[in-house]
Amino acid sequence: MSRIVSLVDRIEAEYGEQFPGATEQEMTWLAPQFEELFGIALPAAYAELLRRTNGFDFDGLCVYGTHDLEGEVFRFGIVESNQRLLHGVHDLDSPLRFFGERDDQLLAYDTSDQAWKLVDRYSWDPDDPQDVYESFEKLMVQMLEEAAE
Repeated sequence: MSRIVSLVDRIEAEYGEQFPGATEQEMTWLAPQFEELFGIALPAAYAELLRRTNGFDFDGLCVYGTHDLEGEVFRFGIVESNQRLLHGVHDLDSPLRFFGERDDQLLAYDTSDQAWKLVDRYSWDPDDPQDVYESFEKLMVQMLEEAAE
């Protein structure tokens, strides 16, 4: 079991369930959408997280699922969220692609330097040099560990 899944399990055991995991049909649909949007293959750690919980929302940390879900509980989808952020009111030319939020920050992948970043919601720049990670997995483990505290 990966560190990400064990952290989600721990949070769910203490605070309640998140979303059901993504189906194989949803994952098959997402893979090419993600690759087109991010310019890279869907990271294995992100796919594993989505299969465990299709989206995550706890204590200010939100990780986008495969698609928007409306109903009793709302979940942000990764493709729709990037459309809103990059093409909402104005079309923005940015190398950032987004996969989640934490309080006043966005979780992003920078297509120009291939780094995973925690960026300020308004400036879209990291607040601190430590907010730049070499992989999705390292960033997510850090975010989930902080949420589980």
